[in-house]
Amino acid sequence: MTAPEMMHPSEETLAAFMEGRLEHVARKQVLQHLDMEDCGECRDVLLLAAEADAVEDPSQHENVTEHPPPNVMP
Repeated sequence: MTAPEMMHPSEETLAAFMEGRLEHVARKQVLQHLDMEDCGECRDVLLLAAEADAVEDPSQHENVTEHPPPNVMP
């Protein structure tokens, strides 16, 4: 017997999850979905979106330190 086909969150839901705009219940549902064994597809979507976001505006991410501001000594 095969498992029923998995329903993935919409792109809009994943975007809202990344931006912290989901209500508690919806956020919990996305987290449960991401934790499922066969949900590498949604994890990949979130990873690619986060990487693209970091490239578009690195100032929004604390861990991005590739190019320190001028006049800053290490």
